[in-house]
Amino acid sequence: MRYIRVTFISLLVQFFTIIIFGQLLLAQRIESVAVLELEGSGISAGEATTLTNRMRSELARTDAVTVVEREKVQEIIAEKDLQLTGLTSDKFAVEIGKILGATTMIAGSIGKIGATYTIEVRSIDVESGTLDTAISGNYQGEIDGLLREIEQIAWEMVGLVHPDKAKEQISAVLSDVVLPERTIHGEVIDLNKFPPWEVIELNKFGTVHYSKWMVYSTGIGAVRANAPNVGAARAGAIMAARVDALRNLVEAVKAVRVTSETTVSNNMVENDIVRTKVEAMVRGARQVGEVKYLSDASVEVNMALPLSGIMDLVLPAANIAPPLPVTKAALTNAGQRITGLIIDTRGLGIKPSMSPRVLADDGSVLYGPGKYPRDFAVTQGVVGYHKDIEAARDEARVAGNPLTIRGTRTSGTLATDVVISMSVAQQAAGFDGFADAIGNCRVMFILD
Repeated sequence: MRYIRVTFISLLVQFFTIIIFGQLLLAQRIESVAVLELEGSGISAGEATTLTNRMRSELARTDAVTVVEREKVQEIIAEKDLQLTGLTSDKFAVEIGKILGATTMIAGSIGKIGATYTIEVRSIDVESGTLDTAISGNYQGEIDGLLREIEQIAWEMVGLVHPDKAKEQISAVLSDVVLPERTIHGEVIDLNKFPPWEVIELNKFGTVHYSKWMVYSTGIGAVRANAPNVGAARAGAIMAARVDALRNLVEAVKAVRVTSETTVSNNMVENDIVRTKVEAMVRGARQVGEVKYLSDASVEVNMALPLSGIMDLVLPAANIAPPLPVTKAALTNAGQRITGLIIDTRGLGIKPSMSPRVLADDGSVLYGPGKYPRDFAVTQGVVGYHKDIEAARDEARVAGNPLTIRGTRTSGTLATDVVISMSVAQQAAGFDGFADAIGNCRVMFILD
């Protein structure tokens, strides 16, 4: 599969966006439009009314006009019908428009000859009384298909392209172009396909990368067909994508586990200062990679946020934990200096978090708050997470002569703490360099 350079895609989509949305530059900003009932021939009065109502609602959806309500139009017609008898249909429309204060009147008819429906719609400038726009066409198929035809015509009447039609045109041009799913730091990657040894979690709002202590999110923004010009349409879509990405980023951050009992969301709910600061940090997230132009005419933006700032807000206070007793048997390890601690938790179902603990089976804390400087943990992370135990030995965090011990079970509601036997804990505490290792957060968890 071949990937096309994002810069090329950008230029290509911009080119066709100009073609498709070129009418935006010529679109008339009509202040007020009134729609007369479409005359039906070969269709029932009820069907004609339904199609007229669809014309009104679709005109309103363009955001390019203000549409006079049907009831108001019908009320004026009922009052003035006899007075205006004898006028041609266009002159009748102009007089009604003047009474309503509309700038433009829309009238038309729908007929049927054989299996073909004919559609004729026109707009009349109330001030000058002249024909402004006239659109006609034929349609074959079930009568409910006329609803889509009327929707398309409504957008054309104000000089715009229906969003569905615009997407179809762009998709037709880009159908053979393969676009990368994500672009991070200029490198084309898929956020769902990180290296297999890295520990990540995907949720519906974003990606939490526990091995790198980063959170990523993606936002999608649609190109507004009724923007005043092409540049504004693109800028608006990019802005909408960024807003969407930041909104997703907040939710992704909330899901991050802090301890075995709490998440970032819990901290935000309990403390307004934390909530305000977290939201402010998210607003400062950086965009990574280029804006991606999708084949459906929308754009995609990726945002990234380091978790170190969040950690500084939510890591638990450092309550000094008493040291584990060192048994006589453990003293045999003296002289064997270790450079780090690797906890093998595979098969236990442990979950990554910002502040995990290592506990002895009697509840004593081998590693946790109070065993390391909090400011150091904020910058380095309390532990490192890895999935390959052999590769983990070479990680800078523990490289040299790391001690590997096996966990026996998880602890806590969120299953982020690991428990080891007391005898193993005491053995580990007897190694030279143990205090230095845990005091500098040179600890790694091996996960499935």
